[in-house]
Order: sequence, then C-alpha cells, then structure tokens
Amino acid sequence: MTAILARLASIEATLAANTARIAALEAQFGAPIDAIREEFQANLGNTVTVNATFDVIEGTVTTVGTDAVEITTPTGDVFIIPYTSVISIA
Repeated sequence: MTAILARLASIEATLAANTARIAALEAQFGAPIDAIREEFQANLGNTVTVNATFDVIEGTVTTVGTDAVEITTPTGDVFIIPYTSVISIA
C-alpha cells in the first residue's frame, strides 16, 4: 500500500510540474497572438499590408476571428490568414 501511495504522490508531482510548464508556454505564446488579434480588430474595415510567412497581402480587414483574420484584396480575392503566419502588420 505504501508503494502505491508513493507512486501516486510522484504522479501528482509530475502532473503539477507539467501543468506549470503548460501555463508558462501558454503565457509566452498567447500574448503575441492576442496582440496580433487586437491589431486586426483595431483595423477592422481598414486597409492593411500583412507580411505573412507565405506572401505579402494588402487588403481590407473584413473579419477578425479567434485564430485567423480575413483580408479582402482590391481585386476581390479573399485570404484567411492564421495569426501564427503573421510576421508584421502595416
């Protein structure tokens, strides 16, 4: 019985440590995503230039989502850009 209790205590300690690590990672990576989302929200309906990992897109911010933005170009093309792909916004 003592061995089981010791093993349970060990598992609980590992779980607590992993929970702390996950919280730290979420704080580290969540903040930039939140800042990107807020920048697009502030520019909803405005024309922006987005430097993304796959291209440079210029157009109007038409929809701001939880993890992506929709940009409509002057030619009518619609791009859905994940925030994780955004390098800069001008």
